[in-house]
Amino acid sequence: MILNFVRFLIVFACFLFFVYCRKFVFIKIGDIAKDIFIEEDGYAFLITIQSIGIVCGKFLMSTFVDVLTPSKFLSLSIITLCGCMISFTITNTFYGFSVILFIVNFVQAGGWSISSKLCKIYFNGKLLSILLGILINAHFICGMLYTYDLVGPWKYRCYGAAAIGVFLGVVAVVVFYEKEYHENSKKQTDSTFKLQDIIGNYLILNIALGYFFVLQCRSLTETRMQKYLLRFENLDIPELNKYYDIGGFIGCVQLSCFKRGF
Repeated sequence: MILNFVRFLIVFACFLFFVYCRKFVFIKIGDIAKDIFIEEDGYAFLITIQSIGIVCGKFLMSTFVDVLTPSKFLSLSIITLCGCMISFTITNTFYGFSVILFIVNFVQAGGWSISSKLCKIYFNGKLLSILLGILINAHFICGMLYTYDLVGPWKYRCYGAAAIGVFLGVVAVVVFYEKEYHENSKKQTDSTFKLQDIIGNYLILNIALGYFFVLQCRSLTETRMQKYLLRFENLDIPELNKYYDIGGFIGCVQLSCFKRGF
């Protein structure tokens, strides 16, 4: 049981890293734009790229996580994000930045599928719902961490995040490397998977399109909000973002309690 909780802590740390990498772009877009010229229309393009990456990541990675070993998928995804964080410091073109941004959103969106799958393998019953609730709140917990943003070039944060990501990837490989896990994973793998069954399901496709629209609206709101707030000199934007995430955290907790109560 103790080992399983250690595994959950690793999964939570990895998922927190997924969220951090995506939020990094939202928070540091102003600093990044100083090194990479982004026109007004370019922001709209970036919003679309992010939304497409999120939808594709949730759809494809949640599908293939049942085919591949989730622990290997987790480590590979983390290493991919580490490469993206380093690439942010190297690229100096808008389209190169867009490609990296797509990959970050794609992998981060699929991070939930990987993390929840690992929780389902090692936990069940009421404990599983509690742990998944903790994972969901990682978005807001990660946002609160940005309140304590260190002063310095944004590229240093990319290097630090990449180093932490490599460490988490190695730890994940060690923690989940176990014969019992492979046997348990094989039992929960759908060997009859066919991609055509997913593509031909119009209900799933309609839900995906609706979710894409919701994400587009949310990304547009968050991005425009950041640009709008920059016009006010006396506003502490990190402080506002902290309260935004605290409100989301409290809302998730209340909703979770409400659903369990009824």
